[in-house]
Amino acid sequence: MPFSFLARGAAAVLFGALSAVRRKRVFHPVGSGHEATVTFDGDGPAELFRRTEPQRAVVRLSRGVGLPESWPDILGLAVKLPDAYGPGRDQDFLLATSGSGAATRHLLVPTRATAGRPYSSILLFRVGDELVVIGALPEGDDPPVFRLVVAGPAGAWRPVGRLEVGAALPDDVSRELRYNPANTGPDIRPIGPLNRLRDPAYRGSQRARPDATDEIRGASGAQG
Repeated sequence: MPFSFLARGAAAVLFGALSAVRRKRVFHPVGSGHEATVTFDGDGPAELFRRTEPQRAVVRLSRGVGLPESWPDILGLAVKLPDAYGPGRDQDFLLATSGSGAATRHLLVPTRATAGRPYSSILLFRVGDELVVIGALPEGDDPPVFRLVVAGPAGAWRPVGRLEVGAALPDDVSRELRYNPANTGPDIRPIGPLNRLRDPAYRGSQRARPDATDEIRGASGAQG
């Protein structure tokens, strides 16, 4: 039996058990959900980035460890474009505070403020024909606004869109938002062994919790 298959199964079981014991998310347990709008610039390595009409998004701002707000923590920015590729086929971007340089954008860096540091996917994605890190650079804090960016393994960030965070979602919906780095389109694919383990780990963590995805779709009038 291939090692990767065993590793994926073990990750699903482990994180499912941890989530059940903790009775909350294993990853980024403390956070708030928000309505948001993404507007892409019309250029970029993926078909999604070439859409210019504003798109509804659902964002979760979170604290990775769940430390008190006065302490630095790894902050998370999870972005969902519901039904981006058709009913029930979302695009999720899961980003965390990082460094800004070619090497440090692959490292998790704690901060106190939502707009305190760049956000990065940390791991590489194949987007179109390119290998890139996906990121978000803070442009404003009240309300939060981010410039969406991509960068090759050794290149500079280059813009692909803008994310504007809006009204907060009800607490019960916010608590049960689900994101997964495996929710992608045909030309945005996570690569590498760590990314392959993230899908079962996230699914295992989410298995013991309710799912607010359908409620989010209903709010947008989408099907699925």
